Amino acid sequence: MSTFEQPLRYPTGTDARLGVDPALAGLRARCPLPHIQLPYGRQARLVTRHADAKAVLTDRRFSRARQVRDAPRLMATPRNPRVITSIDPPEHSRVRGLAAKAFSPARIRLLHGRAEHTARELVDDMITKGAPADLVADLGRPLPLAMICGMLGVEPADRTAFRGWTDDMLLTAEEDRPRAEQAMGALYKHIVGLVAQRRERERDDLLSDLVNASDDTGRLSDEELNLLAVSLLAAGYETTSTMIVNAVYLLFTHPEQFDLLRADPGLLPRAVEEFLRYAGITGVDQARIALEDVELPSGPIRAGEAVVVSLESANRDEDVFPHADRLDLTREHNPHLSFSHGPHFCIGAQLARMELTIALETLLARMPGLRCAVPVEEIEWVSGSLARRPVSLPVAW
Repeated sequence: MSTFEQPLRYPTGTDARLGVDPALAGLRARCPLPHIQLPYGRQARLVTRHADAKAVLTDRRFSRARQVRDAPRLMATPRNPRVITSIDPPEHSRVRGLAAKAFSPARIRLLHGRAEHTARELVDDMITKGAPADLVADLGRPLPLAMICGMLGVEPADRTAFRGWTDDMLLTAEEDRPRAEQAMGALYKHIVGLVAQRRERERDDLLSDLVNASDDTGRLSDEELNLLAVSLLAAGYETTSTMIVNAVYLLFTHPEQFDLLRADPGLLPRAVEEFLRYAGITGVDQARIALEDVELPSGPIRAGEAVVVSLESANRDEDVFPHADRLDLTREHNPHLSFSHGPHFCIGAQLARMELTIALETLLARMPGLRCAVPVEEIEWVSGSLARRPVSLPVAW
């Protein structure tokens, strides 16, 4: 029996600094649907190829809702079976439809000016205080936090608490499970209070829009409304924050690519997509259960098997991305899956792209000499969390 046919422990944790386990290339070539064991839950089949990943992410014969508590996962805390990321169509379509209007292209265009203003203020504050500055604390975290909290109508005084709760919700170790669950409970309780306030007095914010849409149509229960707001807040903050910091780190570790971007800022749209492909927001997508036998391009999946899509492996598939292990900011064809695909495609993808683009535009314009203030090998990385980013990123200019 090939060693690739043995259940593999995944992820291996071979490289915390945005690297991808080189063993994934071997799996794609010789055993693209191996049996794996994630840190928690049952065993699963790992999807490593791009074509298989797209098939699983769009095929309704793979269910997120089935056996949620026993599903393979990276975190000790099981996912709430009623949250939007854990439900299937048509329930998922009903809940998502109410939130989708807030992230429409028209709404994103309206938010563009606010994001530009906020980014300029934050970068100007960094310049005023002087080098070295911490890109994590001074731009990477406050920009997306201000944007999503502003959309939902969360008061500035509450944002520090929200940031702490969302950070704790991503903890992965078993010993941190009580802390993660406490954070989830605190965030949910606070959202419940905000929803009650909006029912008493409407405001011009996304939370009021969701309350009105739910009350007018009866399409959301109170629990669904609260969980949707929690999901939007957590996802809208942490994922974009991580990508802003990691993109700058990648520029520091790939100086030839940084030189290309400085020389031609018009490359920024391609660069954003390449940052997302090369060091995506998450390594694996949420587990799904096969409702019946399914034949994927690379082989069969049996009914009842759990399936986990390796987004990072799909994004390094050489059949789709030439020189896939190379960061190439000039890459034109870039159908990465970092925002997932199909019905569960990230609802805030365009907001995240916009914020990442504006953060980088502002840094390039206001800090043309931007550089890492310490040797990159000395940068400390977050551990014990789904967030894969530096603890801090000291910069000078």
